[in-house]
Amino acid sequence: MNGEVQDVAFNSSGSVMFSTGTFGEVYEWDMENRVCVAKFPDEGTIVGSAIAVTPNFLATGSSSGIVNVYDRENMSNSSVPKPIKSLMNLTTRVTSLTSNHSGEILAFASYEKRDVIKLAHFPSMTVYSNFPFLNTFWGRPNTMAFSPNSGYFSFGNDRGEAYLFRLKHFDNY
Repeated sequence: MNGEVQDVAFNSSGSVMFSTGTFGEVYEWDMENRVCVAKFPDEGTIVGSAIAVTPNFLATGSSSGIVNVYDRENMSNSSVPKPIKSLMNLTTRVTSLTSNHSGEILAFASYEKRDVIKLAHFPSMTVYSNFPFLNTFWGRPNTMAFSPNSGYFSFGNDRGEAYLFRLKHFDNY
């Protein structure tokens, strides 16, 4: 990989790894053969900062706060795939990017500014306007995760606090 690696993510089976880094490129790695099988520039990205894989999408975060969403099925059809959606809800570097088990929710955040955490719904690719709650001081999010069956979402911050949210749409925890 050219440049410094900023983040990596595996598909659900672990057979494919994606990476992004300081040159704003996305790499796809075949883990069985340990070779790079594809490389493409992340549209509009100077420095890639985060990456997440869902069953149907690949999401990349950049130093400018943009999250690009690529359709994984169509990525192999082009040497320079175009994102199907760019989420422009952050103004600082995307430092965390993760999805739930089914790929229905994408969480993205920036540690560089207080209270900057967002959830996006898939496949509509819209950002929830009611999360996080207004007038609440969440601190700077530095880690986040969904429970195995997506019943919970949690994030930790720079003050040593961890917040836990119940996602009632999902029956199992």
